Amino acid sequence: MAGTDVPTLVALEAEICAIAASLAASRAQLLALVGEFDAAGGWVANGARSCAHWLAELLDIELSTAREHVRVARALRELPVTKQQFDANELSYAKVRQLTRVATADNEAELVALAHVCAAGELPRRLADWQRQHEPDRARERKWVERGLWFRDEPNGNRTLIAQLPAEQVTMLETLVDAEVLSGATSASGAGTPLRHQRADAFARLIDRLVADASADASGEAGRRVELVLHRRMGETSLGDGIVLPEPVARQFTCDADLRVMTHWADGSPADVGRRHRLVTPRLRRLVTERDGGRCRYPGCRARHFIKVHHIVHWEDGGHTLLANLISLCGYHHRFVHEHGWPAGFDPHQAVGAASPRAA
Repeated sequence: MAGTDVPTLVALEAEICAIAASLAASRAQLLALVGEFDAAGGWVANGARSCAHWLAELLDIELSTAREHVRVARALRELPVTKQQFDANELSYAKVRQLTRVATADNEAELVALAHVCAAGELPRRLADWQRQHEPDRARERKWVERGLWFRDEPNGNRTLIAQLPAEQVTMLETLVDAEVLSGATSASGAGTPLRHQRADAFARLIDRLVADASADASGEAGRRVELVLHRRMGETSLGDGIVLPEPVARQFTCDADLRVMTHWADGSPADVGRRHRLVTPRLRRLVTERDGGRCRYPGCRARHFIKVHHIVHWEDGGHTLLANLISLCGYHHRFVHEHGWPAGFDPHQAVGAASPRAA
């Protein structure tokens, strides 16, 4: 800062260091507590899908951040040397995150020593080199287990794509993108456009081609849904292979599926097979998705994938298959609600803005 004297700058630096140390100590304590809470299964009683889901809701942080906190907290319970140095503020959280991906009780002392002689930004590559040399089998396993693809919404309306893939596949993609940039085919890019923008335009163009090719090759079978056949025998519900379903599970299956119910006589012979019921039509499903924003409506859940359409009042209890009686739930909470019900104080009808609909 212009005009700021040296003593003031020294004082500011000292204050920054003090606050940073306090934050580091608080983070170490937080992760220790999260590790204990996770090990005790404290999040289960709250109806959370996982400890990470519970933590994300509690702290109002992104789920990906919460998952990383829980992963590190679990690992630290098995790494006493790393935990001791983290608690003593001798290892930063950035280094601890990386160490907990590689370290075991057998090798952590050597890896902690390695972490002390390199910067946090350099540590991932140093750890990868160490593991390739000393633990090649684990290195190959990590590449497989830790691969993934993630999406994140951004405040400007864009979406961020994050992919972790084998280095050779990313290199291949990088070559394709740069070849597209050099071809000059990315119409949105012009002279003076930053390389990151040119690469983004090139990548989007490659995606457009992929989608066009997939659409041209797609068959009409993609939109078909699986038909579920349930068997009623002597008051029990079972699948075709004879496995008896608990009543909450049977009701879950019949909540969002194409359904036939086959009834049987006392001797097991089939008595009748009902017509197929499409419980939720495609049009109605789209309306529910639009109203609920494509997300699970269970309190505190943010899931957007594998969404089911749930009858608030089950059709066997007289509930209608109407928009006012349907709510979006992720697969986990769909099962949870059928087995345990809704949390105290939560009214699903109020959540979707409707009165309780039942058959007359």
